[in-house]
Amino acid sequence: LYACGHSSAATVALNRARGDTRIQACCAYAPQTDVEKWWNNVEVMEKIVPGFRTFPARKSPLRHVAEFNCPVYLFHADDDSAVPLADMQAFVQAMQAAGKKITFERVPTGDHYKSMIDQGIPGGIKFMQSLGAKPMPPVAGAGK
Repeated sequence: LYACGHSSAATVALNRARGDTRIQACCAYAPQTDVEKWWNNVEVMEKIVPGFRTFPARKSPLRHVAEFNCPVYLFHADDDSAVPLADMQAFVQAMQAAGKKITFERVPTGDHYKSMIDQGIPGGIKFMQSLGAKPMPPVAGAGK
């Protein structure tokens, strides 16, 4: 099994990869790795959902680096308007300091979405193939 996602789905993919030993690798395209920093309405949510206050810390990949046991491919564009480059760099540094396998691909432009489509997905495919993943054969009648 492999976990992949873009943006908030990339954060979900990272969380899944750290908690499921069946996951062989993870491709995360512009994830939010510091959920605590990103989620700024915790007090409001706590009033609506008691106990919510602990959710951002529980779902922040940056806080759970020690739990990663599979290789991670992280992709980010320098001009991403949704996720700061500094957040990616902090996650990469934490993973490296913990001796985790992380490949960080960074491109100068393409913002949050286009860079992932044009460069991130091809990079993720190469990453997974380097780990031995094989593409599935085409399905008869698919795409019609």
